[in-house]
Formats: sequence, structure tokens, C-alpha cells
Amino acid sequence: MKKKTKVITIIVGVIILVVAGIGGKMYMDHQKNEEKLIGYQKIAAKQIKNTFADVEKIEFDKDSIDRNKLSGDIGIDVYITTKKEKGHIILTLPVDKNDYKLTSYIGDSPKEGKTQETMKVYFTDKTSEEM
Repeated sequence: MKKKTKVITIIVGVIILVVAGIGGKMYMDHQKNEEKLIGYQKIAAKQIKNTFADVEKIEFDKDSIDRNKLSGDIGIDVYITTKKEKGHIILTLPVDKNDYKLTSYIGDSPKEGKTQETMKVYFTDKTSEEM
């Protein structure tokens, strides 16, 4: 009886370790993807600052994130506030590390130009930064 209990305890222990290992790996992969997404958002914010005039605020909408299952790209709504108007664009962010092309489509984009002043950027992880 004692030998059977010992074997069951070892099996349960191994199962717990395997499940914990898989869960840890999934968590680390998720964190890595989040960091990559924030990196792309920073690049996009700089591009928006150099494309549109008088930008005061940029907000990346976490609720709008849509992952394309075929290409792997990520679509995200971006709200741009300038001194005179508000605009909305949708960005497509690549997930392939060799693809650095960010594309945007749809929406009401603000007046073209270059923003000289600092602006506030709100990222999907609820952090913000002045650029």
C-alpha cells in the first residue's frame, strides 16, 4: 500500500511540474509579445508625430486589437488629438521581425505636417510617455 501511494505522489508531482512549466512558458511568450507590441506602438507614434501637424495626444485602443489569423498581423485603432481636431486611423502592425512596414488605413486623419512640440502617448499596456 505504501509503495502505491509513493508512486501516485510522484506521478502527481511530475504532472504539477509539467503544468507549471507549460504555464510559465505561455506567460513568458505573452510578455514577449506585449513588449513587441509596445515597441511597434512607439515606432508608430514617432511616425504619426512626423506625419501630422500639431499632435497633442495619441491613444492606442487596447479593446480594438485584432490579430489576423492568416498573416499574423495586428490591427489596432489609434486616436489622434490635435489642437484643432480629433482623428482616427487603424494601423496594421507586423509580427514578423523582418517586416518593419507599418501601414494605416481607414479613418479621419488630421492635417498633414510635422509636430514640433512634445505630445502625450497612451499605450495599450496603460502606460504613457511624452515624445
